[in-house]
Amino acid sequence: MAMKDKAAAFWAGIAADDQDALRALMRETFAEDLAVWNPMGALSGADAFAGFITGFMDGFGPLELEVKTLVEADGLIAAELTGRGTHRESGNPVVWNEAIIGRHDGSQFVSWNAYFDVADFMKQLEGQG
Repeated sequence: MAMKDKAAAFWAGIAADDQDALRALMRETFAEDLAVWNPMGALSGADAFAGFITGFMDGFGPLELEVKTLVEADGLIAAELTGRGTHRESGNPVVWNEAIIGRHDGSQFVSWNAYFDVADFMKQLEGQG
């Protein structure tokens, strides 16, 4: 399976809102020593990434993810997506645009960097977006 297809399956797994199935998929898709970065901080390891993602699903799910662009070349994927969810505690809707660069070894992702406007996201959490 092409790595861009694995990335698409990962996002589909998030949208399906089945955390057990998603964790199993993530064990196959992401290397044990995965390096993750996003504007909220860095994570080390596929298990830590799975915890972050399922925690996000708990706080904002069910999530809708629209993949707008997804390309693969030279050991990496690049993607652009729009995400939508509702903060369960406040009831405030959130929408964000995200760019992702994932490096892989041909079978698993070894790094996953996500970029989005965290200030705008936080404003939406406060009901100002």
